[in-house]
Amino acid sequence: MSRVPKITLQICSRHPGHFPLCFHRGNLYSSRGNSLYEWGDLREPKLIDTLKVSVPRRLLSQSRLLQRLLRLGFSHLSIASSGAMMAIANRILFLSTTTGSSLLPVGRLSSSMRRPMRFGCETSGENDFYISEYFSNPMRGPVRVFRVAGGAPNPVFTFPRGEIRHIHLVQKDPFTGKLWIATGDYGEECRIAWTDDGFKNLNIIGYGDQSWRATCLIFTPEAVLWGMDSPWEHASIIRWDRESGKRDFLSVVDSPVLHGAVNEHGWIALTTSVEPNFKGEKTSKIWASRDGWTFSPVAAFSKDRWSMHLFQFGLLYFPTGKAPKNYVVFSGNAVEACENSMVIGKFE
Repeated sequence: MSRVPKITLQICSRHPGHFPLCFHRGNLYSSRGNSLYEWGDLREPKLIDTLKVSVPRRLLSQSRLLQRLLRLGFSHLSIASSGAMMAIANRILFLSTTTGSSLLPVGRLSSSMRRPMRFGCETSGENDFYISEYFSNPMRGPVRVFRVAGGAPNPVFTFPRGEIRHIHLVQKDPFTGKLWIATGDYGEECRIAWTDDGFKNLNIIGYGDQSWRATCLIFTPEAVLWGMDSPWEHASIIRWDRESGKRDFLSVVDSPVLHGAVNEHGWIALTTSVEPNFKGEKTSKIWASRDGWTFSPVAAFSKDRWSMHLFQFGLLYFPTGKAPKNYVVFSGNAVEACENSMVIGKFE
């Protein structure tokens, strides 16, 4: 049996208060408070905009614990091919329509839309954006995907009442341009599908159990990968082959997988969370792979002392998009060592 090369994570720098939002054309964009920064070389941030946020919300978000309790903060940024931007901060939707123009508020998001999951916003075409609804929805009401094109969000697809609980992601496949969507939470509510016609039709690749419950997809030329977001059983990292449709269960991990990242050199990273149903698991781990087949844990961050029921699970966030070279960027939430702090590292 061949020996699997050891993967290491080298920490290059830490940036307290910064939250990594996305990569676009090789540049990293992060938020700090209500300000937006661009990192041209992952070393020196440049302030490019400050969101116009009301004084009460600005004051509330200055407390990190209140920010965690109320789910506030500058949490999402998507950049279209035209340079237009869409941002979500403190449950307000912001848009800029041209490269270099300021992000301006266009309205408060409804309670069902106010906090999409990490990969719940996406771009398509020159300046179209999509937002997927994520809310508790215990009664299984209708759940929608919204399109934003220079103004207020408009629904373009609706899952009927009773079909799903909520939408976990809407992501663009960089190799085909198709938009992918994943839903949850139980039984046939768990499904992964794609569309190439603006959500007029969904093409489901699989559904029916927790192995189809994903909150982030990783795209390679040959496959689509994800980790199970399963709070009731040990999760696996799964590879779906594009040509054959065959699935391989690659690795069993300690707890649900919530976020993922890729870089230009082909490294893949997935991170697990610290959740109430896994009382023996105290750390959020980064699992990494160089070949897309073999994954191993490369870092672990302990859950902090605050209640995960009130002040969120322990987990690590990645920015959306592709990191340059062999870099990986992440930020901690409710974990020691990198809580509310952006970390820039390299895989070796």
